[in-house]
Amino acid sequence: MGHLILRFTDESKSTLRFGFVIVDDRKRGRGYGREMLSLALRFAFEILRVERVILGVFENNLAAYRCYRAACFQDAPLDPPEQYRIFGETWRCLELKLDKETWRSAHPGDSRAPAAPDRAGSLRGSALRAVGSAWKSMRGKHNAQQAPRQGIRPPAVFL
Repeated sequence: MGHLILRFTDESKSTLRFGFVIVDDRKRGRGYGREMLSLALRFAFEILRVERVILGVFENNLAAYRCYRAACFQDAPLDPPEQYRIFGETWRCLELKLDKETWRSAHPGDSRAPAAPDRAGSLRGSALRAVGSAWKSMRGKHNAQQAPRQGIRPPAVFL
């Protein structure tokens, strides 16, 4: 279906960056990207307890930009904007952010309501619990005495 990578950007672990958010070309336009973002945001805010999530998107990727905006991400312009040379062209990257309070106000029931009882809801709930359990287990194995905290990364989410 697709995947995305989660990584902390600061020592205090209050900001999480989504990267390489990719949905299979054959599956685009069916809501999988929106669902993947929804699960990853819920994981970020409820399990990792971050204060904000950030990401970048190329300005020529309008479908992804609209998906992020629909998920409540807000523009967070960089000065100067990031630009990359790709295939002999200059591609500009747009930065977006979503803070916990904005997410909570748009999803008031997410942190309290169980997943919907249908099959999709059950799978979503199971996936979220499995990733959360793996992350908690991983954190437990790498406590302060065994490894430096900054070396611990949350798992990538594959759907």
